[in-house]
Amino acid sequence: MQSLPFELLENIGALVERLEDRKSLRRTFTTFGHALKPYVLAEVTLNIYKGNLQPGFGLLGALVNQPEQYSGHVRTLNILSLSPLHYPDPDSIYKKFDDSYAALEWKSDCDYDSIVEWVSDGQNAPLHEMLKTLLGPAVKSLHKLEEIRWHWHSKDSSWTLETLAASLSTLRNIRAFTFRYTLSRSFKRNSAPTFLPNLPELKTLSISASQSGKEDVSVCEVVKDLANHLLPQTMSLSSLHLDTGAWSFSLPLSQVYDEFDHSNLSHLGLMGWPVRTDDLAFLSASSNLTSLELHRVGNGDLSGPVFKLLASNGIKLRRLVTDFVTEKTLDYLESYSGLEVLSLKCHRKFPWIFFELAERFYQKTLPLHQDTLLQLDVQAVFVGLWCFSESNVESIRQCRNLQSLSMNITPQGIHMQPESQLERVLFPAHEKDAPNLVRLLLNMINSSLPRMQTLYVDWARPTVTCSGRTSSHKTPNDFCICNNERAIAYCKGARKRIRASIECGQGEVGSRGLDDRSVLRWVKMYVGGQRVIEKDVSEQTVKKRSVSESVKSMMSNVLKLG
Repeated sequence: MQSLPFELLENIGALVERLEDRKSLRRTFTTFGHALKPYVLAEVTLNIYKGNLQPGFGLLGALVNQPEQYSGHVRTLNILSLSPLHYPDPDSIYKKFDDSYAALEWKSDCDYDSIVEWVSDGQNAPLHEMLKTLLGPAVKSLHKLEEIRWHWHSKDSSWTLETLAASLSTLRNIRAFTFRYTLSRSFKRNSAPTFLPNLPELKTLSISASQSGKEDVSVCEVVKDLANHLLPQTMSLSSLHLDTGAWSFSLPLSQVYDEFDHSNLSHLGLMGWPVRTDDLAFLSASSNLTSLELHRVGNGDLSGPVFKLLASNGIKLRRLVTDFVTEKTLDYLESYSGLEVLSLKCHRKFPWIFFELAERFYQKTLPLHQDTLLQLDVQAVFVGLWCFSESNVESIRQCRNLQSLSMNITPQGIHMQPESQLERVLFPAHEKDAPNLVRLLLNMINSSLPRMQTLYVDWARPTVTCSGRTSSHKTPNDFCICNNERAIAYCKGARKRIRASIECGQGEVGSRGLDDRSVLRWVKMYVGGQRVIEKDVSEQTVKKRSVSESVKSMMSNVLKLG
């Protein structure tokens, strides 16, 4: 490989996706190291905390002392932590939840970084002085920096805000800025940042805030303050994402949108910020909008006017992400064709309300976008018609250009020996002819979705509970798992059965049988967020064919003797 042309080595490096793989290749020999340097250094991360000092300080030192060797290659800078005297205590917030259903929901629904508790290790002046000496000059050397993703935590010293704001303001090529502000429980209104970098060339802006322990309206105002600082500077912003970290926020949205010209906006993301009738003027002027995210808007009635306005103004989104589905949502989606990305999360505690909407979605709404849809994400927290099943498989099958699919599924038709009496209760024996939905899903992909690249599968809750009691509104598949022990056992058992159905080939579907598992050779599949790797599919297939051929040979010999 050392004899290969330098240009070819560069092309090889460009094809390697994972940064760790690029680093490993770079260490193989000197020429490869030089060829891969631009790809390895294109994105760098500062994550300085007690126990992880050397990588961050080493990077800062290299940028300051050898800028000609390193700084010119950096295009993206991630800043995760600038606190050499603190260390993360990720288990502290989970201690009281470890054996409860709450822990199950918390760990799956919340972003891990935002809920880590940090513990101080006292004072160490030399470390702070070293950071102060290196941070500003290192960032100023990144003259070709195009994107910065900055997570500032209240554990980080306030001077880091000032230093980075001043340093980034000297850079003229920054097009994307993501700022995430995590506040401690002791947050006070007057301790919020009052300024940020001057970034007039921004195309993409994302601001989010969160507070550990409780929800505080002052956290929402932090997002407003930061947005009002940056938005007036921008001349041609195309993407805006605002997350208050709350479930609702009473501040008028117009106090942010009046600060800038949003006529060029193509992507808008609003989280925890209900859109009221008085706030709809900005949408009327956003004729170029092609992507919309709405999360935690309080209830579906608050998002209804948005979809009505989109339809009346002829705005045809190519990407829609929302966590509340209503009739108005489907009315809008049925007013046009051409959607490319659709993500729906039906997470409310009363799933029977959505059953009729689910049937309408799969039978009437989805077919209108089947020729253009590239990504479909339907997160149905509760068992019901939103989950993948025989009733909607044909509608999904027609979306032949799908590249990514995420669905919840019921672990039925998967015959596994229960490991405990509790599992025997939670997963009763199914009829022999009950369809294995996991195998049905793989069969659909194998036979009809040749462009599929990524598949996400997870379980759905089999019941609705309220204050520890099973609701009187139930589907035939519902049974109570309000007990914490049952909840955790069901989650683990369901995911185990889904994985077993894939890896062990249990519950074959149709005539294709084990061959459907071959999709794992070209589709990345995840169950509960964990990757499923193909296990000896080829060998098992060969063995099965060998046995089949042996049986045929024996039968042929018997017939000849007869």
